[in-house]
Amino acid sequence: MAAKTYLKSALAIVVLFSLTYASATVHAKTIYVDDDATGANNGSSWTDAFNYLQDAFAAANDGDEIRVAQGIYKPDQGNGITPGDREATFQLVNGVTLKGGYAGAGEPDPKTRHIELYETILSGDLAGNDRDVSNPQDLLDDPCRAENSYHVVTGSDIDETTVLEGFTITRGNAYATPLDPLVRNPDNCGAGMYNDLGSTVLINCTFTRNAAEEAGAGIFNHDSSPALINCVFSQNTAGWGGGMFNGIYEGGCNPILSKCVFISNAAKISGGGINNAGAALTLTNCIFAGNSSVSGGGIRCPCAEVTATNCTFVGNRAISIYYYRGGGISGDDDTVMMLTTCVFWGNSDIDGMSQKAQIDHDSFPQTYVNFCCVQGWTGDLGGTGNIGDDPLFVDPNNGDYHLQSDSPCIDAGDPNYVAGPNETDLDGRPRVIGGRIDIGAYEYSRTILAKARIVPRTINLASKGNWINCHIWLPENYNVADIDPNSVLLEDEIKAKSVQVDEEEQVAIAKFDREDVQAILEVGDIELTITGQLADGTVFEGKDTIKVLNKAGKN
Repeated sequence: MAAKTYLKSALAIVVLFSLTYASATVHAKTIYVDDDATGANNGSSWTDAFNYLQDAFAAANDGDEIRVAQGIYKPDQGNGITPGDREATFQLVNGVTLKGGYAGAGEPDPKTRHIELYETILSGDLAGNDRDVSNPQDLLDDPCRAENSYHVVTGSDIDETTVLEGFTITRGNAYATPLDPLVRNPDNCGAGMYNDLGSTVLINCTFTRNAAEEAGAGIFNHDSSPALINCVFSQNTAGWGGGMFNGIYEGGCNPILSKCVFISNAAKISGGGINNAGAALTLTNCIFAGNSSVSGGGIRCPCAEVTATNCTFVGNRAISIYYYRGGGISGDDDTVMMLTTCVFWGNSDIDGMSQKAQIDHDSFPQTYVNFCCVQGWTGDLGGTGNIGDDPLFVDPNNGDYHLQSDSPCIDAGDPNYVAGPNETDLDGRPRVIGGRIDIGAYEYSRTILAKARIVPRTINLASKGNWINCHIWLPENYNVADIDPNSVLLEDEIKAKSVQVDEEEQVAIAKFDREDVQAILEVGDIELTITGQLADGTVFEGKDTIKVLNKAGKN
């Protein structure tokens, strides 16, 4: 009897759990936002999408997903929101995923998603009168931004189940009152995004042209630990932390950044790219380039811990005439810096591009540098496997920090480094190619020439077939079975719908949607390029020429 009673109780628990889970699943919904939608505007479909993002937030609950079409969305727009209110902000909802980059109304397929082609912008330019400036430091004094939002996005009291993906966040202006160094005013911080006790996940987001009088123009993290993947910070400016400010006031602050880029950000006081005050910052496969500040052009980390792995610091500048300069990275007596497999090159301070301009290390012994390439390397930082040779970037003057084929950084990183599952470099290639990791944010790409043949040989733009096929043969000693089917592209933009492999004949057949291919073709003899990569990261490239016609009545 006891066994039967226990079994009934267990079954009851299972049923209750199932019903609860099913209920949660049923109630989770997709909400649509499109500023061009002309239907019922209730968020139930692309046709009936909300016009304003604030209305979607008001309707969202834990577990929901909000999909936003291309366009410009402002936090002072929506039901019950006062137009022109600088305090209006896009407050994220805990447990809700927010995705931008959808085609939306007016496109052949509104659900098509491409975050670059269909840019979705969250803008703090409430009056629509902002003008571009050549120097990001001029943003703070530009009168056109006087009415802009204090914080375009806010992530307060939310956890890692909250996701923001595929947005450009721009033109926030966190300037409420004159700066008082003894009192932190939240409205002087976090112009792009203000995080207070939040752990948001941000993916493929760009923070650009935001300005904060005090700290964190792009993002301000107050006791917050967000995770950022593939994010870009460009042309933001603040007093501390042009791109990002991390600070501990009452709890913990442990941001984790992977494959992020900080370029041309500025700070009037410290931390052109990031000011990391007392926090534990983790960086992997990131680039800091062309950032500037009085102290810590790339990163300033007072009383903090920074772990940087596989990163590149190049062309950052510090202009302090006192201590703690560090064009690349700067700390103080209580700073712990663990730098592994990183490049520090071309960073400067008022004394030039010495080792100290790359890594400001005076008076604090807790600096650990291993398998790094450091300009002006003297050896006094100790460590293992460090070099001072020119990394030989492809074109640093134009922002190309890939490695040339004879770079000393190739296969010179930590020999014991084991890449994580599906870990990639900044290009999306496997993080280790050739058996040993390269120094810096990019793996050197070994490219092999493949033979390609496109079928049909003649394409009529007036026809309506289903597929364009491309046969691929790799050079001898390479196996087509090693081709990553998700990497195969035509003209670097059209992804293969499928890739079939015949190992016996050593040929791979990539199928492309005919409509997608015809959209990029013109009449004439057209050369097309097909690319992809193998499991070990080796890149292949093949070319073929086809004839393109445009004759009605032909199939």
